[in-house]
Formats: sequence, C-alpha cells, structure tokens
Amino acid sequence: SGKGDAIISSSFRNPLAADFAAAVMSGLWSERHYQSPLSRNLTSSYILPEAGTLVVNYTVEQSESWGGFIDYSHITPGFYNLSNAEAISLDYEVLQLASIAEQCN
Repeated sequence: SGKGDAIISSSFRNPLAADFAAAVMSGLWSERHYQSPLSRNLTSSYILPEAGTLVVNYTVEQSESWGGFIDYSHITPGFYNLSNAEAISLDYEVLQLASIAEQCN
C-alpha cells in the first residue's frame, strides 16, 4: 500500500462513485453496450468503494457476426504514477456459458 494505491483507487473512492449511474452521468466513468439494448437492460454495475472494485454483472449479446461487447472506462484528468506499482489485477468469473456452444464474445 502506497501513494500509487491511493491515486489509482481515487476513481473508486470518489463520492460520485458510490452511485455508479451518477458517476457515469458525470463522466467519471463511461460504459458502452455495443448495439444492444438487451445487453444494456440486463447488465448491472456498481462500485465497492472500500475495496476499490467495480462489480459488473453483465450480458453480452451477439449483435455482429464476430460477437459483441460491453466496456467500461475511467479517464483521469491527469495521470496515474504507477512507477511503484507491483501489479494491476483483473479478476472475472463466468457464471453462465455462451448460449451457443463453442461461441465466445
């Protein structure tokens, strides 16, 4: 735990982040559901500020022959100095397989 931790977790600890919809509306975070109202309606997102974690329960609809996607982003007004960072972690768990065998988005 150090200065880098505090900097990168600021996007999660911002008071707006407690209400993810407000954070998206303000531009602190953004989300896209590629050409899919179904994906938008079936995806839910929230932030756990104390853990510095974005939780996404997502659905991706195949809206093109190659698939589809959702994405989330946070753009800092400055930069994150991660020179002392040891790791950046992305954990995920697939709870339900794609509806068509051997197909993945």
